[in-house]
Amino acid sequence: MYLVYPEGNWLEVDTLTPYLSIGETTYGKPILDRALNSDTLLQNAVKLAYLSFDSTRNSAADVGFPIDILTYSKSERKWREAHYEHDNLIEQRQWWNKNLTELATKIPDDLWADSLIPPAPLKIVENGSPNRRR
Repeated sequence: MYLVYPEGNWLEVDTLTPYLSIGETTYGKPILDRALNSDTLLQNAVKLAYLSFDSTRNSAADVGFPIDILTYSKSERKWREAHYEHDNLIEQRQWWNKNLTELATKIPDDLWADSLIPPAPLKIVENGSPNRRR
């Protein structure tokens, strides 16, 4: 697959560049760069494309719905296209916001917690022993 610009230069999809994205990508590109590769299943690639778009949409004032996604099935030799408006993807947006926040709380803090966050006061737990809570 190629994206050909009016000037004649092009971008090509291959194992080193497994996606094309048209328009503003500043905030969503890191999602694609970290999680998408040429072995990613199409179902997961579409989800990553949405997350990339939503991250950019949320952070850039000049990006918004609609979102158009185009996929190609090599086995079927067929292009598929979908068009989504803001209200079509409310459930996905809410899921992404909730789970991103929850995931951030699960990142191990061993590396920076001791130098950046003061220790919590001791709290007596049910068995009578002190326990620190962060």
